[in-house]
Amino acid sequence: MSVSENHVMRIVGTHSSGAEEWHCPACGRRLLLFSRPALRRSVLEPGDMLAIHSGGSGAPSASGATHLDSPASADDELSPELLRPWLKALQALEDEGFGKH
Repeated sequence: MSVSENHVMRIVGTHSSGAEEWHCPACGRRLLLFSRPALRRSVLEPGDMLAIHSGGSGAPSASGATHLDSPASADDELSPELLRPWLKALQALEDEGFGKH
């Protein structure tokens, strides 16, 4: 049995919808984390699907990184092709200042 690699993801932005976008510099994995109404994730780029991904703000922490993503499970993932129009729409809304006070 092989041991999965551990990769640390970094948050790269928060969409006006509240979804956080995360990126793994080690393998290129990108995902969106939604916290409302329930925690769920959508994978934008799969990267190394066998790696165990964790994440943090980049600031040192006594407890280490937070677990974000385990080896791939297709149960809760949408394909990047299905998400692309939604991401474009979110970006367009953000570019127009929607949701900013």
